[in-house]
Amino acid sequence: MGDYPVCKASDISNAGHRLFKSANYISQEIQLKEGFSVIPSGSILFAKIGEAMKKNNRTLTMVDACADNNCQAMLPKEIDSEYAYYLFECIDMQWFDNAGTIPCINNTKLLNFKIAYPSLVEQSRIADYLDQKCAEIDAIIAAKEKTNELLKERRQSIIYEAVTKGLDPTVPMKDSGIEWIGEIPESWSFSKLKYDAYMKGRIGWQGLKADEFIEEGPYLVTGTDFEDGKVRWERSYHISEERFNEAPEIQLKEQDLLITKDGTIGKLAYIDYLPGLASLNSHLLVIRPKRERFLNKYLYWVLSSDVFFQYTEYAQDGTIMASLSQEKISQFVFGLPTIEEQQAIANYLDEQCAEIDSLISANESTIEKLKEYRQSVIYEAVTGKMEV
Repeated sequence: MGDYPVCKASDISNAGHRLFKSANYISQEIQLKEGFSVIPSGSILFAKIGEAMKKNNRTLTMVDACADNNCQAMLPKEIDSEYAYYLFECIDMQWFDNAGTIPCINNTKLLNFKIAYPSLVEQSRIADYLDQKCAEIDAIIAAKEKTNELLKERRQSIIYEAVTKGLDPTVPMKDSGIEWIGEIPESWSFSKLKYDAYMKGRIGWQGLKADEFIEEGPYLVTGTDFEDGKVRWERSYHISEERFNEAPEIQLKEQDLLITKDGTIGKLAYIDYLPGLASLNSHLLVIRPKRERFLNKYLYWVLSSDVFFQYTEYAQDGTIMASLSQEKISQFVFGLPTIEEQQAIANYLDEQCAEIDSLISANESTIEKLKEYRQSVIYEAVTGKMEV
C-alpha cells in the first residue's frame, strides 16, 4: 500500500471529519527522494483551490500524510486539534481568497487571521461535546438521506412498472424481443421515435452570440433552465423576435417535450404552458408526436424511466457517452399502449410521483434545517455563547 497517504481535494471531501486513508499512497523512499512534506497527524487539511475551496472542504488528519498542491495543511499550536477543526467549521474559507481569477487561499491572510480560544481543558470539553452532538444530528441527517434514496428508488420502480407493464397486473404478457424493454402486455405495440416523432434542434448557434441576450422578448430555453421536469422560465435568456423567427422549426408549443443531448444527457422538460414565444438554445431537442400514436406526457414518463437509461447504456457500444445524438435518440423503441391507456398511465404517474416528490422535498427541507442547526451548535460552542 505504501507508507503515506497522498491526499487530494477529493480525499478531503470523501473523508468527512477525520481522514484515515486516501486513494493513493507513496513509500517513505519516494517521499524522501521527491521531497514531499509530511503532514503530521492532527493537522487540519483544506482544499485550497477552486470550487472545492469555495465549498469549505476540510478534514482532520488522523495519520501522517502527504498532499498535492491543491491542498493546504495547518498544524494547530497551543490549540486542541479537534477544537480547531470545529472552529474552522465556522469559518468561510473564501475570507482567505487571494481575489484572483481562480479562487485560492492566500497564505498571508490565513497566517494573519486572529482567533480567540479558551484553555486547553475547555477546548477538549467543547470538542467532546460537539463530537457527541454532531454525531446525533448527523445520524438523523443520514437516516433522512437514506429515506430519500429509498423513495427515489421506489419512484423509479413505479415509473418502470407503469411504462413496461401498464396498470393492470393481470393482463397476459409477451416478450418484446427488445433488449432494453423485456416483457410488455400482449395488446401493446411498439413505437420508434424516428418514425413517430418530430425531432428538431438548433443547428449550431446560427450566428447567435451571448451579447445578443436581452431582458425581454422571446424566451431562449437552455438545459440549465430545466428543474423537476419543467422549464423554469424566470431563468431563461431572451432574444429578439428577429432571431426567434429565423428558426421556425424549433419554436416551442405547449405539450412539447425537451431533452438535453449534452452535459447531463437525457434531462427532460415537458411544456405544460408557455408564458410567451420561446425557442431552443443549442444542445437540446424538441420532440412532438406525429400521426397521433403517442402522447408526449406518456413519452415524458417513458424517457424518465430505466427503460430509456438502459437504452442509452446499450447505445454506447462500449464507449463513454458524453452526448446523446439525435440519431441515437431517434432509434429508441418503446412499448405503446392505446392512447386512452397512455393517458391513464400518465395521470397515474403524475399523481404517484407528485406524492413521492412531496415526501422527498419535505425530507430535504428537514435536512437543510438540521445542517443549519448543526452549524449553529458548533458556532455557539466554539465562540463561548453556549456553556457545555
